[in-house]
Amino acid sequence: MSNQRAEDLIRCFYQISGMEVVVQNASFRTVTSKRCLPGNLCTLIHRAPICLDMCRASDKERFALASESREPLIYICPFGMTKTHIPIMKNEEKLGYIFCPMGFVDGDDTQIAKDILSIAPSLSYEEVLKEIRTMPHLSREDFRAYHAILTLIAEEIARSNLFEDSPPSVARQTKDYIRTHLSDKITLADLSWHLHCSTVTITEHFRKEFGITVMEYVLKKRMENAEKLLRETDQSIKEVALLSGFSDVEYFSRCFKKMHGCPPGEWKKENGGKPEEPKIQAALVKPIAEDPDRDCY
Repeated sequence: MSNQRAEDLIRCFYQISGMEVVVQNASFRTVTSKRCLPGNLCTLIHRAPICLDMCRASDKERFALASESREPLIYICPFGMTKTHIPIMKNEEKLGYIFCPMGFVDGDDTQIAKDILSIAPSLSYEEVLKEIRTMPHLSREDFRAYHAILTLIAEEIARSNLFEDSPPSVARQTKDYIRTHLSDKITLADLSWHLHCSTVTITEHFRKEFGITVMEYVLKKRMENAEKLLRETDQSIKEVALLSGFSDVEYFSRCFKKMHGCPPGEWKKENGGKPEEPKIQAALVKPIAEDPDRDCY
C-alpha cells in the first residue's frame, strides 16, 4: 500500500463524515491530513484567555496519555467535544496515530453553551450556541461506526510504507507553505492551523534551523518575488504589491524603499524593468479593493 493509498482512505473518510482527520508520527508531528476550515467555535472560545489555557492543558494531557497507551484514546475536551487518538501499531511498535475531533455525541446544545459560559461569562450565549450547532452531532451508534472505520484505516496505514520516509521538519514544512501561499495573507495562526503544531514550536524550530524568524523570511521571499515581477513584467506597482502578498501598496513601497534605498518605481527603471503598459479605458476598470487591516503578513 502506497502513501497515496493511505491518503485516499483519509480523503474518503472525510467525504463521508466531514470530520477532520490527521495522521501523526510517534512524536505527534503531522504526516498527512484532511482538514476542514478552522472551527469558529474554537476560535470564539479562545477569545477568553482562560479557555485557551484550558485547551492547551487538555492537549498536553491528551498527548501524554496517548503516548503511554496502545489502545485508542477517546476523551471529551473541556468544552464538550469528543475527540479520539487511535494508535497505528506494527509488530508491537507504535508508528503513529490517527487524530480525529468527532464533534458532539448525544449532547444538549443549550447545556453545552451554558457550560461554556460558566467558564467564560464574557462570551455571548447566542454566538456560542450558534457555533455549537454548526459542529458535527453524532448518536452513539454513529460514533461507534465512524470510530470502527478509523481503526480499520489505522490498520491499513500500518501495513503501508507511510512512515518509512522521515517527514520534512516543521521548519521545512513552514518554508514550503510560505512559498506556495506567498500572495495570500500569512500569519503564525494560519501556519499553526495548517501544520497542526503550536506557534511557539514553529517559531523556535524555524529560527533554529534557518537562523531567521518566520516573518522575516516571509518578507524576504515577498521582496524577492516583487523584484522579479518589477524586472520581468510590465505590471504596475500596485499589481506587483498584490501579487507579492502586500494588501497595501503604500506599505509595500515603504518596505521596499527601506530594503533597497529607493521606491519600487525607481528601482524598476534602474534595473531594466519593462515599462508599464498604458491602461486603455482605465476609468472603466474597477479598482481592486484594499485589505482594511493593512497587514504586510
